[in-house]
Amino acid sequence: MIRKVWYMILVLITIYLEIMYDSTWMLAMLAFELLLAAVMFLMSWYLKLHIRVWLDMKVPVSAKKQTFEMELHIKNSGVLPVSTVYTILECENRSGGCSEKRIVNESVAAKAEKTITISAKADYCGKMVFSLKKVQVSDYLHLFARKVRVRSQINVNVLPDIHTFPVEVSMKTRNFPVEGDEYEKERSGDDPSEIFQIREFRPGDRMQQIHWKSSARSGELMTKEYSMPCGCKVLFLLELSQKEGGAKRADHFFELAASLCFSMLEAECPHFVAWYDEKEGQIRRHAVKKEQDLYEMLDLLMRTSFYKQEYDVKAAYFSSYPEGTYSTVLILDKEGNLQRDEEDTVTFGEEELKESLSGFVLEV
Repeated sequence: MIRKVWYMILVLITIYLEIMYDSTWMLAMLAFELLLAAVMFLMSWYLKLHIRVWLDMKVPVSAKKQTFEMELHIKNSGVLPVSTVYTILECENRSGGCSEKRIVNESVAAKAEKTITISAKADYCGKMVFSLKKVQVSDYLHLFARKVRVRSQINVNVLPDIHTFPVEVSMKTRNFPVEGDEYEKERSGDDPSEIFQIREFRPGDRMQQIHWKSSARSGELMTKEYSMPCGCKVLFLLELSQKEGGAKRADHFFELAASLCFSMLEAECPHFVAWYDEKEGQIRRHAVKKEQDLYEMLDLLMRTSFYKQEYDVKAAYFSSYPEGTYSTVLILDKEGNLQRDEEDTVTFGEEELKESLSGFVLEV
C-alpha cells in the first residue's frame, strides 16, 4: 500500500510538471509511468496463476520437546521469476488451543521449484496443526499483491511421555469370562468352542472332557482342555470435560492416560479405552491389546476436542454398548482424578507426574 501511495505521488508530480512546463519529456515520462503500472498489474495476475505452494512432512509424528522438520514447497510454472512469495504459516495445538504464526518470504526462479525446511518444536503433546493461512505474490515493484488460494495442512502427532508403573492383575480379572475371537496361548479356560490342548487323563478331570478319538488311538484315556478367550476385561473411560483449558493441562491428561494404558499392556492386561466425542455425538471405543493399538488410540484421542458441558461418560458408554461386562472400570478426568469401580479415587497433580507414578500400584 505504501509503495502504491508513493507511486501515485510520483505520477501526480509528473502530471503537474507536464502541465506547468508543457514538456514533451514530461509527457513521455507520464506515459512510461502509466504503462509500467499497467504492466505490473498484469504481471501480478500472471505470477499468481503460475505459483503453487504446499506443505509436506515425511513422518508426521514427533516426541514432546523434540525438534522436527517440515517442508514448504514453492513451485513456479511460469517463464518469469517470482521475486516475492509472502507466506503466513500458522501452528495450532488443537488440544490446548494455543497457536503461533510464522512469516516466510521467499523468491523462486522461472520454471523452478524451491523447498524451504522449517524447524519446529512442541513443548506440549497433542495434535499440532500446521496450515498456510496466507500466500501472496507481488510484482517486481511491489505495487500489486495477489492472494494465492492454498489449502494445505499438516497434522503432527506430538506424543506424550510415557511412565511405567506396577499394575497388579487380580485373579478376578484374569479369570473373568469374556467373548472374543482370540484365545490365551498359555492358559486354559472354559470355552468349549476352542480346544487348548489334549493331554493324559488326571484324577479330578471330568468325564465329559474325555477325547474319545485320541483315547482310542493311544490306548489311554485322554482329556481335552478348553481355551480361555482373550478379550478386554478392563474398561478405561476418559472424561474430556474441562473446567479450564490450556495446553499444559491437556499435556498432563494425555501423558497420564498413555502411561496407564502402557503399564496395563506391560502387565498383559488388554483393555478398552473409550471417551465421548462431542463433535460426532457418540462414544468412541478402541481396543488396546498391543503397543501399536496404543498409538492408534492416541491418534484418535488427540483428534477429539475437549468440551465444556458435563457428560456422564459411563452412562453414555453402557447405553452404546449395553452388552459389555468388565471386571474393572477405570475413569480418568482432565483434572487428573483416577477412579476405580466408583470406589477408590487417586489424584495425580500436574507437577512431577513421573515421581507420582513411581510409587503408585494399580490393581485391576
